[in-house]
Amino acid sequence: MKSKMAKKLVILGVLGLLVGCSNKIDDKDSINKTSVVEESEKPQIVHDIIEMPAVKEEEGYKFNDYLYVVKDGKPEVISRLINKGKKRVRFTISNLNKDNTWTTQIAPWSENCNYQDLYSVMCFSYNAEGVLYALMLKQDFTNPIIRCLGDDGKSYDIDMQDVKKTYPNRFPYKFSFIDNNRCVLYMDYDKEKEKGTQKKQGTYRSSQDIEAEKTLMQVYNIAENRMESDKEFLFYDVSIYDKDLRGYVYNPENDAIVVKKMGDKISERMIKCGLKEFWSKPRRGYEFLSEDGDKGYLLSEFGIVGGNLDAEKWDWIVDRGEFVLGGDEEIIKRVNSKGMTPMGTIKVLKGNESDYDFYRLMRYANNNESEMFWVYYHEKEV
Repeated sequence: MKSKMAKKLVILGVLGLLVGCSNKIDDKDSINKTSVVEESEKPQIVHDIIEMPAVKEEEGYKFNDYLYVVKDGKPEVISRLINKGKKRVRFTISNLNKDNTWTTQIAPWSENCNYQDLYSVMCFSYNAEGVLYALMLKQDFTNPIIRCLGDDGKSYDIDMQDVKKTYPNRFPYKFSFIDNNRCVLYMDYDKEKEKGTQKKQGTYRSSQDIEAEKTLMQVYNIAENRMESDKEFLFYDVSIYDKDLRGYVYNPENDAIVVKKMGDKISERMIKCGLKEFWSKPRRGYEFLSEDGDKGYLLSEFGIVGGNLDAEKWDWIVDRGEFVLGGDEEIIKRVNSKGMTPMGTIKVLKGNESDYDFYRLMRYANNNESEMFWVYYHEKEV
């Protein structure tokens, strides 16, 4: 579900469009101490299909891609439009209404992210107080900054030159806030700079070696404009983390969530998941947290399990029978008629309405086009 190659294609695609214009313990007898809800009390789960917000192309601006953030337990979709002739970018922001329609407007901060200064947005994130920030890079992956974006259209930059000084062969491609001031930077290898360093030092590492390197996660304090150097975390795949900087990654071999604190080499414990009850060899899943960061969840091909972060085992919340989409739904008929097949889950987030409130972004594609839509899982109204 999580592909490094896909991530890099997105990064290079956005920058290339702008520059090219002129330039990823199984114990069935164990007692679950922190069940989300007893099975006998579990309500019926249904789902709604929510299409992506319509994008209005005008004044030479053409749709390029979607970016996603979470606000008040609902997805907020930010659309990026590019004017190749002017080498400018425009952003619209779409908020989900109660009837599952969207309200869209040009983002009040759009002019502050229009590429006039040659900075391109990698992603957005809200801090704990609901202030929006953007992680931005220049076309050669240099000079990373975090830009604070106000609803009044004003903005200011947080320079992160010490990040590049400390990690000259890495670049941040994603970030997420822990609280108001601390965020986690997700950093990947800059292969071209790595090759240059090897040449100067007379060393050599193959492209395969570099590609296999783990993602580095580094805590950055925007208020103090510095890295918390003892909070470094390496994983083969990006994980979720709690407020105490423990990372949570599903290990299919153990059928469990591995819990490891940033900076530690040895895991603290495991949280059993129970996927092997359905399949002897479960695959990687999609880990995610509740918006308040108190509960964790794992989406798999069998449904969604979850529970408290200190639990010994997570319970089923949305099972396979409730999880799978039906072939009689209009949007499924449409994508099937175009020969599209499911390409996986792009994003999952926990809603705030109940314990059974989830939004799952799915993508279908054929050789020529693709479509995305949200699946909203929730309790059936009685």
